[in-house]
Amino acid sequence: MRAKSRRRLNTAAVTNDAGKLEQQYKLKHQVFKLSFTDCQQDKLKAYKSKELTVPENVTFVPIDFNKESLRDKIGRAGFVVGKKTLFMLEGVTMYLSKEAVEDTLSFISESSGKGSKVVFDHIYSGVLRGENKYYGEKGMYKRTAKVGEEWTFALEENETEPFLNKFGFDVKDYCNAHELEERYFKNSSGTVAKINGIHAIVTGIKRLQVPMLQGERLSSPGVDSARKLT
Repeated sequence: MRAKSRRRLNTAAVTNDAGKLEQQYKLKHQVFKLSFTDCQQDKLKAYKSKELTVPENVTFVPIDFNKESLRDKIGRAGFVVGKKTLFMLEGVTMYLSKEAVEDTLSFISESSGKGSKVVFDHIYSGVLRGENKYYGEKGMYKRTAKVGEEWTFALEENETEPFLNKFGFDVKDYCNAHELEERYFKNSSGTVAKINGIHAIVTGIKRLQVPMLQGERLSSPGVDSARKLT
């Protein structure tokens, strides 16, 4: 990906010892927010310009998922192994290689406790093949490639469950465009707004215990988090 376009993509959030997402800050769960360095710098500058302070339980961790290991990066930021954890990867997987996606999910599986969740969105393989079978699909793949954000990873419509099962996760919720429209884009008269149909949002829940020692830090907290880059 081009450096210029990295400012808006590859954003992920990891909450260690997870509760409800909207209570992360209030209940002081440890939160790790991962994205490209320049993107995080912009966020921290925005905090500063508005005279806001980053909460003590939030750590910004710069990462390029295609080139760097989540294990190494989040380990140096103080991630604790074996806790029930919520991992969110929004707008991430489609820009990664298959190897990067599988390495990331392997780490999530190995490092988190039973009952942990991973939430991510993915596009369908037919989009990469240019089948133009989904609402809003036409031309999107070429447009993203043209600006240097080529999509490289996708799953078939019936592939999500077996794919997650490989990493010890069961599918708790699967929302394609139709489900999202019915849940969130229907007004009081029953009219449904159409949304882009090329992707789905998936929630997986871990069914197996973590093989690592619970409560173990991957390494001591480091100084490479974007929180330190002031």
